[in-house]
Amino acid sequence: MLEDEFIGELGNDRARLILHVHEDKPSEVSYGPIIDSLDLPKELINELKSLGIDRLYDFQWRAYQSIINGENTAIMAGTGVGKTEAFLLPLITLAIRKGVKSIVMYPTKALARDQLMRIQKYLKSTNISALPYDGDVPSGVRSRVYSSPPHILITNPDMISEALTHVARFRDVLRDHSIIVLDDFHIYNGVFGTHVHYVLRRMARFMRNPQYIVSTATVGNPADFAKRLLGVEDVVLVQGPEGRKGITRHVLVKPISRSRLAEAAELVVTCVRRGMKCLVFADSHRFVELIKKLVDRKNISDKVRVHRAGLTIEERHEVEDGFREGKYLVLLATPTLEMGIDIGDVDVA
Repeated sequence: MLEDEFIGELGNDRARLILHVHEDKPSEVSYGPIIDSLDLPKELINELKSLGIDRLYDFQWRAYQSIINGENTAIMAGTGVGKTEAFLLPLITLAIRKGVKSIVMYPTKALARDQLMRIQKYLKSTNISALPYDGDVPSGVRSRVYSSPPHILITNPDMISEALTHVARFRDVLRDHSIIVLDDFHIYNGVFGTHVHYVLRRMARFMRNPQYIVSTATVGNPADFAKRLLGVEDVVLVQGPEGRKGITRHVLVKPISRSRLAEAAELVVTCVRRGMKCLVFADSHRFVELIKKLVDRKNISDKVRVHRAGLTIEERHEVEDGFREGKYLVLLATPTLEMGIDIGDVDVA
């Protein structure tokens, strides 16, 4: 296997020591009904088939039923097993059949932008609209949000808080929406969670008894956590598979005769030479830039890019899209990229 060859090559370098290798097996996923047997809108069924989806997972179907029935719903499932679809399909169904409008919030602008592209794939055969609303959005798009609120508004808590304070027209937008979705809701703990709790309370002043949906890959006691965060008494928990779809190997290496930064650069070089897509996370701008300088000496700079705070909107989008499309093989990133962004297939991180 390619992974075994890669690990073998790492072990052949006498400047490092492999301390441990651990393998996580993929979770077993229970399948639900075939989509042709479900009472879904025809245009949604056609779109799912065009994307190669002919049946739902069991947890997706249970989440669909809970949301359609108007229940506050907490979805907990592993990474990459379809949590987004679990809440998106009922949102689209409600929008098509009843004109119901939803607000979907993500913790960061980058994640919201990424998920907007994913959501739009399911809307091509429908008349359902989805628009972003954050600090990067041009004034023309914001005007569309105010004048003709979309069925699905993609945003983040900080933008909501700012708009509630300073944009009177946005309060009218809220009155037009009846569902609030919080993805990656395990992020909303501590001080940030308290802030989001009060943002939701402010939103509820303008929305008539909103329905809440939350989604996460991991959090202890998700239903109780959701009740406290949302300020509601009842939440239906929908539990999906906890692990990932495929096998994940964790390799712990120790550099022997070079620094940690030099080791990171050598790992990057190995990945590029093998044509493997790689993410490297560092704690600071300084470490990211130092690794980039070391990598640039290896004549692979055209395949490596940096993702960090301080980039312009255009630079950030170009880096994310280039990695997703395979133009770049390596992203050296600070935590700006770590919160669940789907930047395509990744071989090594």
